[in-house]
Amino acid sequence: MIRHYLAAEANLDVQRLRQKRYSPKTQRRLDWVKDHHDQYCTFIRRDPFLSFREVSAKFLYGCQFRV
Repeated sequence: MIRHYLAAEANLDVQRLRQKRYSPKTQRRLDWVKDHHDQYCTFIRRDPFLSFREVSAKFLYGCQFRV
C-alpha cells in the first residue's frame, strides 16, 4: 500500500497543482495552516522553507504503515 503513495509522489505534477484554484474558504484555511507551520518552525528555530521541503509522502503516510 505504501508503494501507491510513493508512486504518487514520484509522478506528482507540481505545475498542475499550482494552477489549481481554491474556493475562498479553502484558501483561507490553507493560509491558516501555513501561518501555523511558520509559527511552529519559529518556535523550534527551524527555517520554515527547509522544513516544508523535507516533508514527503513517505513521511506523511509513514505513520500509518509501521512494521
